[in-house]
Amino acid sequence: MTILVVDDDVDFASSMATVLEDEGHRALIANDADHSLDLARAHRVDAVLLDLILPDVDGFEIARRLRDGVVAASSIIILITGVTSVAVATADAAGIDFILHKPISAAELTGLIRHLQKSPRKVSPTRDLQRS
Repeated sequence: MTILVVDDDVDFASSMATVLEDEGHRALIANDADHSLDLARAHRVDAVLLDLILPDVDGFEIARRLRDGVVAASSIIILITGVTSVAVATADAAGIDFILHKPISAAELTGLIRHLQKSPRKVSPTRDLQRS
């Protein structure tokens, strides 16, 4: 899979990319909205790991732009955030498929990606994968 990692925390984005590459995926890294959209236009992106809080626009807006013909309908958008309370309805309206909460372990990330590889994307409400 080609996975776009969008996070303004350069170390966190690099760590996620390393985990993904170790699993055999191609990871692209962007630290802002413009770069993320440019990369998504230039490459066939299967999934996007998207931070909510970015310096230029929020993750909801980037997801909307990606869903507006930049990525394939089958691409999966996963919001990864440190915000404890995310409006699931807003995420759903933006085209986000899953919400993960930081901190996220390598095992959680790779487990979700493996699961998604086995299941085709279905249009369904956003799932918030909060820890219990």
